[in-house]
Amino acid sequence: MVKIVIIGCGNLLASDDAIGIEVIKILSQREFPPQVELIEAGTPGLSLIHMLEGADKAIIIDAVMSGAEPGTIYRFTADNLPSREIVPSSLHDLNLVDAIELGRQLQDELMPRDIVIIGVEISRAEKFRIGLTPEVERSIPQVVEAVLRELDNQTRL
Repeated sequence: MVKIVIIGCGNLLASDDAIGIEVIKILSQREFPPQVELIEAGTPGLSLIHMLEGADKAIIIDAVMSGAEPGTIYRFTADNLPSREIVPSSLHDLNLVDAIELGRQLQDELMPRDIVIIGVEISRAEKFRIGLTPEVERSIPQVVEAVLRELDNQTRL
């Protein structure tokens, strides 16, 4: 049986950075097969490696800051990871890209072969501001659909 982890990253106290957490909350209202695990990761840093261990596929939802229009949705793969510069590293100690690459270097055999990152362009990541901006909040249905498409490709839900 194929194990799939869906990981939402972010900080609920940092405005738009909470996008991954908010998507996981929406997804948690659905039923998934037992091989699909939803993880509200917060700002995982090195803990991301442990969350990925043993999974065949990982779908990670996180904020990106490239300067594009807030709410823009990106799809990255393990072979096409986003630039370190657009993944907010100051919010996650060790950013998502560095954690994945470190996991591959340290224990490649335990890392998923299939990693998809669904990134959402954010307008701001303020500390101590609760709630997404309207532009980012409007992207949630499309992000949920993107996650479900990834699952459908793997599990034929």
